[in-house]
Amino acid sequence: MNEDFSKYNGENTVLRKAQLRLLDMLLELDKICKKHNIPYWIDGGSTLGALRHDGFIPWDDDIDIALLRKDYRKLTKILKVELPENLVLQNHKNEKHYHMLYARVVDKHSLADYGVEKAPFRKHFKYQGLFLDIFYIDRGSLGLKRFVDFFYFISFRIIRKHNKRGNNKLMWLFSHLVWLTSRFFVFSLRRLSFLFPKDKLIYGFGVPYNWEFRRHEILPVKPIKFEGKTVSGPSDTHAYLTRCFGNYMEIPPKDQRPAHAKTIKVY
Repeated sequence: MNEDFSKYNGENTVLRKAQLRLLDMLLELDKICKKHNIPYWIDGGSTLGALRHDGFIPWDDDIDIALLRKDYRKLTKILKVELPENLVLQNHKNEKHYHMLYARVVDKHSLADYGVEKAPFRKHFKYQGLFLDIFYIDRGSLGLKRFVDFFYFISFRIIRKHNKRGNNKLMWLFSHLVWLTSRFFVFSLRRLSFLFPKDKLIYGFGVPYNWEFRRHEILPVKPIKFEGKTVSGPSDTHAYLTRCFGNYMEIPPKDQRPAHAKTIKVY
């Protein structure tokens, strides 16, 4: 890689300041997970960045981690009480307009504005700062996940668009029916996850990724360097990243390097 990426996240750029704040958040999560013996791994683009760029993908402005569902449940309970004052756990239980079924840790002292087109519900969140996504991984069927997620997200968007019954009563009622049915399927399939092959893992329902993994590619987690710090990564990073991205060491063309947030402020 001979390209100079400093135009994206060079020293003292807003994006670099944001990445360093996110790194602090990751290290805080790492400390909590190690304290409670909770195995997690940096996920997706964060793992890719670790191998290809020794840290963040230069144009990236968030961090992803993942855990098995049982560990996810344990961690989210702990984070409610053990996060420092500057961080907060965000999920669909404490944010009315937060429609994802996975959680985030959000920095209170920053702003990540994604714009109305990309994230129309985000403007209603109490905390809109930089965030670290926490995904859960489970045994399951990729086909069923796609089916359930499609109806879940579509129905939620319609519900929020017609958030008052007077706007379109029929659409409001129909969307709630579809949404509640989707939630029932999510609940039921989670309980029946033991019926699916033990070695095949997928992102949980409501997580917007449709990749399938093999358990040995992820577990046991192993140390991985990220921005000069040691955190947890998948067991077989090459197999894991190949399954996710194919030729992951290939740098995408400039027109395929999207910045997530429209505007970032770090206080």
